[in-house]
Formats: sequence, structure tokens, C-alpha cells
Amino acid sequence: PTPPPPTTQGSFSSLELMFCAGFTGFEGALLILILKNLIAAPGIIVGFMFIAGLIYVQYRRIIEGKDLLIIAVISVLLMLIPILRGSLAFEYLIIVAILAGASLIAVTSLFKLIYESLSKIL
Repeated sequence: PTPPPPTTQGSFSSLELMFCAGFTGFEGALLILILKNLIAAPGIIVGFMFIAGLIYVQYRRIIEGKDLLIIAVISVLLMLIPILRGSLAFEYLIIVAILAGASLIAVTSLFKLIYESLSKIL
């Protein structure tokens, strides 16, 4: 039998890259705040491990498009459970998550701009 042809992954378009960055920032902020309320100091380490896994599955394109939106909606709905958000207000959590997503989009676009500028020069 002939081996299957290797699958090649295309690079992310700029829009996909920004969407994934925003999603990662949004989910990362929610995850860190939840885990910090539940298990204190180790929660941050576990949260960063989950974020690294989330970045990996996005890079491998295991989850993309509608899957990301479904995960975000489920995360927001989980924030309605008082034990998960601790003493933090729901509005505060959403604002922090949105700002984290926007910040990660800004940082990603800055690095993409620097990368493209350097690639044209060199």
C-alpha cells in the first residue's frame, strides 16, 4: 500500500490570525480568573498550560471558525455560575476578557507589521 500524501497546512490569513489572537486573549483572561478563584496560586500555572494547549490546537487547526465561537459562548455562560466567578461581578469579567482579547489583537498586529517590514527589508 502507498503511504498517504503528507498534508500541508496553509498559513493563517491576517483576519484568521487576528480572530485567533482575540479569541485566545478572551478565553485566556476568563480561564485565568476562574482558576485563580478556584485553586489560587496553582490556578495561574494550570491556566497558562490550558492557554498553551489552546494555541496549539488553533495552530494545528483542530478547532477553528464556528468552534471558537461555540467555546466562547459556553465560557460566557459558565461565568453566570457564581461559584466559578467568586466575588467578581459578571460585568467585570466580561470587560476584562474583552480588553484582554483586544490587547492581544493589538500585540499580534504589531508583531505582524514588524515581521512584514523586516521581511521586505531583508
